[in-house]
Amino acid sequence: MEKDICTIETWEDFKMEIKRQFYPENMAYLARKNMRLLKHTGSIRDYVKEFSSLMLDIPNMTEEELLFNFMDNLQGWAEQN
Repeated sequence: MEKDICTIETWEDFKMEIKRQFYPENMAYLARKNMRLLKHTGSIRDYVKEFSSLMLDIPNMTEEELLFNFMDNLQGWAEQN
């Protein structure tokens, strides 16, 4: 949309425009970077909450990658079965 002229004609156009305006281009990159830096230092609940929030910003991460990242950043006592 430029100069108050609506050029959105389809649902796909609308979704693309919303993403363009409100979703930074490098959001997935930043979320991956923050996930790599995330460490379990407080409660497990806080860790899961932060991890889940980051996970939602990375649409193309496999379940295997997610599990690896989740487990890799846990404190030792939390990793034990």
